Amino acid sequence: MNDARYAYASARLDARRSVRPTAARRALLESSREPEHYLETLRAIAGGRQAAWLEVPATLGARDVDAHEAWLRAEWREGCAELASWYPPEWAAAFAWCAVLPDLEVLERLRAAPAGPSWAAEDPVLAPVARAEFEARADALRGTAHAPLAAAWRAGTPLRDAWIARWLEVRPPVSRRVGRLLHLLGAEVLAAARLPGRASRESLERSAARLYRAGRGTPAAAFALLVLRALDATEWRGGLAARTVIPERGGP
Repeated sequence: MNDARYAYASARLDARRSVRPTAARRALLESSREPEHYLETLRAIAGGRQAAWLEVPATLGARDVDAHEAWLRAEWREGCAELASWYPPEWAAAFAWCAVLPDLEVLERLRAAPAGPSWAAEDPVLAPVARAEFEARADALRGTAHAPLAAAWRAGTPLRDAWIARWLEVRPPVSRRVGRLLHLLGAEVLAAARLPGRASRESLERSAARLYRAGRGTPAAAFALLVLRALDATEWRGGLAARTVIPERGGP
């Protein structure tokens, strides 16, 4: 039965990857100078979730940075849940844990200082921590998707290290070959979830493509696809921010 699930998942992964925006379309997006045009171009090259790489809501405002953040985080979480639905249930925890990845940067900020980003208090996942008093935030992690990070939070150790340790812990037993691929992919997903520069992004993209091919027919390919989704999300996040925030500060 699992063989059939893996075959189904592999076909869905290939279909999803095949509609990823091409280099030519991404160059067209990069040429957009105004946030309105950037967002309209993104809608044109991305399409709807069932047909393409992601869904860009018609109601998403071109200059609402907080809304952009909420949209990309929701897309990431939904994407992790979608991938989990293609695989046997024993993989659910590993995909669910990937869903918290975009939150690590914000959680580090909330741990370091009382003031955090204003949108975090309205985020459905981050709100319990963002709204808590500074001294009570470690306790606020309890009962949330971030609860496994509580020990690292209190110890002052990097949350990214705690994330990767937990991710390797919750995945089911695999062959040595797949285990090696997953170990590499854990670090790559972490790197892609940051805001890498263009050179780093291109290097990660090439590496993820190689790991995707190496992991065909296994869940490793799904995590390679997550690297690609994370790279695109951070690129679009940066592109929207650059065209929205920077012009308002000092002009083009």
